[in-house]
Amino acid sequence: MPDRYRRAVVVAFFGCLLAGGLGLVRDYGVSFDEGTQRILGQVSLLYVFQQLPASWQQRLITPDAAAAMANRPDRQLKTYIERDHGAAFDLPVAAAEQVLRLRDERQVYLFRHVCNFLVCFAAFISFYRLVLQRFGSWRLGLFATLLLVLTPRLFADYFYNDKDAVFLAAFVVATGTAVAFIRQPTNKAAAWHALACALAIDVRMMGVLLPAATLAFLALRAGVGAYGQSKALLLRVVVLYSALLVGLAIIFWPFLWEAPLPNFLLAFRNMSHFYRWRGSVFYQGQLIPGTHLPWHYALGWMAITTPPLYIGLFAVGAGAALASLVRHRWQLLADKVAWQDLFFLSLGVAPLVAVIFFHSVLYTGWRQLYFVYPPLLLVAVRGLVAAWHWQPAWAALRRGYRPLVGALLAASLVATTTSMARLHPYEHVYFNAFAPTHPERYYDADYWFMGTLDGLKWVVQHDSRPQVRIYQLGRIEEMLLLNRFMLPPAERARLVLEPNLAAADYVLYPCEYLRPAPFPTPCHSVYAGSMRILDVFCLRPAATPGPRATSRAGE
Repeated sequence: MPDRYRRAVVVAFFGCLLAGGLGLVRDYGVSFDEGTQRILGQVSLLYVFQQLPASWQQRLITPDAAAAMANRPDRQLKTYIERDHGAAFDLPVAAAEQVLRLRDERQVYLFRHVCNFLVCFAAFISFYRLVLQRFGSWRLGLFATLLLVLTPRLFADYFYNDKDAVFLAAFVVATGTAVAFIRQPTNKAAAWHALACALAIDVRMMGVLLPAATLAFLALRAGVGAYGQSKALLLRVVVLYSALLVGLAIIFWPFLWEAPLPNFLLAFRNMSHFYRWRGSVFYQGQLIPGTHLPWHYALGWMAITTPPLYIGLFAVGAGAALASLVRHRWQLLADKVAWQDLFFLSLGVAPLVAVIFFHSVLYTGWRQLYFVYPPLLLVAVRGLVAAWHWQPAWAALRRGYRPLVGALLAASLVATTTSMARLHPYEHVYFNAFAPTHPERYYDADYWFMGTLDGLKWVVQHDSRPQVRIYQLGRIEEMLLLNRFMLPPAERARLVLEPNLAAADYVLYPCEYLRPAPFPTPCHSVYAGSMRILDVFCLRPAATPGPRATSRAGE
C-alpha cells in the first residue's frame, strides 16, 4: 500500500479498534477483583478529601456526609488492608464516578470497563509507535499492534482487569518514554519518562523495573560512547529524572504521603511475597499452594496460552538479538536502534527470572506477569523481520519462501481470531495446541468465575416468579453480588441471595475438575466454546418455565 495512504490507514485502523472495543464493553461481566479495586479508589479518594482544608470540604459535601465517612473505619486508608496497592488508576476513576454522579451499580461498572479499555487503547497506540520507531515501518507497526490485540488471554482482560491489564498498559507507555529517553536523554524526555514510570509504579510496584532498566541502559550506552563526551550533562539529566520520579510517585500514591520510604518498602516486600493470599492453584493436574509453586509455573502457563506462532517468532527474535550482540559485542549498544532489542528482551525476561529467584506468589494463570508480554512481543516482531528477510540457500525455495511466511501469518491470525470469536466473551480461557485435549482437567480455567453473569441471565429469563432465591455459594459470593448489578433493575430486584441452601431455588456452581458439584444433573450449563465453565442447578424450579435461552459462547 502506498505511503500516501499511511495517515488514512492508521487513523482508520485505530478508529475501528476504538469503536469495536467500545461496542464490546457490554458483553463482559464484572471480574472478581473489581469490587475490591473500586473500594481502593474510594478509600484513596476519601483520604485525599480528608487532606483538604475544612473550608474546601464543606463546599464539596455536607457536614453530615463528612461525619458519616469519618465514622467508617473500614474505609480509612491507614487501616484498609489493600492500602499497599497502587491507586493511580482506581483513584481518578473513583473521582470521575463522583463527578459524573454515577449511582446505579451497573452504570458504575460499565464506566469502569470503558475506562479500562481506553487505558489499554492508549497502550495500543504506544505499542504501534514503539514498532514504528524501531523498525521504521508503519505497516509492520499496525501488524504488530494487531498481534497484541489478537492475544486471546489478554483480550477480555483489556475490558475488566483493572490490575494486570491496566499495569500492562502503563508498562507499554513507560517503555515508549524509556526508549525516547535512552535514545536522546534530554530534560523533556526525562520529565515524560519520570511521569510515565511514576504512574506505572503507582499502578503496580513491579513498575520499578523500568527505572532500573532505564538507568542501566543509560550507563551502558554512555560506557560505549553513545552520547559523545557530554557525561556531565547526562548526569544532570539523570538526577533530574530521578528527582522527578520520586516526587511524582509520591504525589500519585496517597499511601506514600505520610511515610514515603517506610510505606514504599512495605509495599515492595508485600509485592515480592504476597503472603496475604493463601489460596491454591491448579497446575498440571495438581492443586498447589500459591506459596509453593514450581519454578516453571509462569513459563508453563505462557507456553500453553500464547498463540504458537508468536512463541516461534519470539524464539527467532531472541536468537537474532543475541547473535547481533555476539557479532558486535557491546558496540551494539552504540547503534541508534539495535540496542532496543536487548532492552525489550531484558524487560521481558528479567521479571520472569525475578519471579523464579524470589519464589514470588502468583495467582491462577500468569496474569500478574501480563506486563512482560508486550516487550516479548516486540522481540517476536524482531524475529518476524529476521524471518522475512532470510534468504534460503536453494533458489527454488527462495521463490516460494515469502509467500509461505505470509500464508503462515495469515493462517495464524485466522485461527486465533476464530478461537476468540468461538470463546467470546470468555477469551481468557484460551489454550493453544500445546495444552492437553481437555485443559480444564489439568489447569485453572474460568478462575474468575466470569460465567456467573450468563448463569444469572439464564435464571431470570427462565423463571418468572416475582422472587427467585440464588444460593449464596461462598466461593462465588462476591461474583454473585457484583454480577447481579449488571442485570436490568427489574430483573435485579427479583434475585435474592439466599444463605440457606434448603430455601434456595437455584445454585450456580463453577465447573472445576477437582471440585465436582454435589448436586444432580444441572438444568443449564454455561460454555466457553466447548468448555463447560458453570452449571445452574434447579433445586425448586418454577412451575412455568420462561422462554428457551442459551449461554454457549460463540453461538
